[in-house]
Amino acid sequence: MAEKFFTFSGTEMQPFINFTLHTAAKAGVAKTSKNFSLRIGTVNSISGTVSSQKKPRIVLGRENPIGISSGVRIVRGSLTFEVFDQSIFSDIKVLVKEELAKSGNTTTEADYIVFENGAVMPFTSSASMFSMPPFDLIITAVKENNSNIRMKKVIKNIVLSSNASAIGMNTLTVQEAYDFFASAIEPFEDVSKELVTIIDKTV
Repeated sequence: MAEKFFTFSGTEMQPFINFTLHTAAKAGVAKTSKNFSLRIGTVNSISGTVSSQKKPRIVLGRENPIGISSGVRIVRGSLTFEVFDQSIFSDIKVLVKEELAKSGNTTTEADYIVFENGAVMPFTSSASMFSMPPFDLIITAVKENNSNIRMKKVIKNIVLSSNASAIGMNTLTVQEAYDFFASAIEPFEDVSKELVTIIDKTV
């Protein structure tokens, strides 16, 4: 029997960052936790590569290597954003504050964010790439002509390593590009039978 294969265009794929905001107890209000699944709508492109190699161990004064190191596996890639006035990480905090304000809550120095991989970031830390702990980027793909066909891909434990910005006056765009290292790029997984609930917040 012939197998079926599905392809997805760029417009059918969306990147998300999942995390939980933990708020400290305040006067008359118990401590709470709230899950967020934020769509990173300003992502222009995502790329990733996986490379591995073995290297001889060279020692000063010896003609031959003393051995061959085990294969080193390196996962690296880049994220490019279309931005206007502030960093993508500033936008994440703004959206969290807006969500809390709906219920009359505010953030304090004791509040913190826990990402899906368990990494923790104080909510009061500076909104820059250097304050971001390792985080997972979830890429979902849904067929436009059949919403029952859903796939998911995860880039695990992203660590941002460098940043560059560019301005294009002829197209009136501002871009931010981030290079990153990661622990793994997982293959696409069929999640058609899973119930997916997403907070409709776009970064």
